[in-house]
Amino acid sequence: MDDFLDDLVLDDLSGDQYDLAECIGLEMYVKLVRNFAGLPISIPMPTSINKNARNRKIIKEFNGYNVKKLARKYGLSKRRINELTAEKLKEIKESPIDGQLRIF
Repeated sequence: MDDFLDDLVLDDLSGDQYDLAECIGLEMYVKLVRNFAGLPISIPMPTSINKNARNRKIIKEFNGYNVKKLARKYGLSKRRINELTAEKLKEIKESPIDGQLRIF
């Protein structure tokens, strides 16, 4: 049975469906319909998508002494910065100071 999606044009759609197809392109819209028709789809807020990237950036910028600065910069609590950077802090504490020799 033919689903007629190959013959779909933008003017066949209305409302949110039109806006979505216009945003992602008709070809991608048809692909979306073929793969997810009838299923509830949630599109997350940009802030929730960006959390992992933000957290990686915080960890990269962390130097062991800048918790307060990072908290202000990213709008998070110092406690949350400490949670995110706990593993890196452990690595910093366990690594030798530059120029320091190890006896073991």
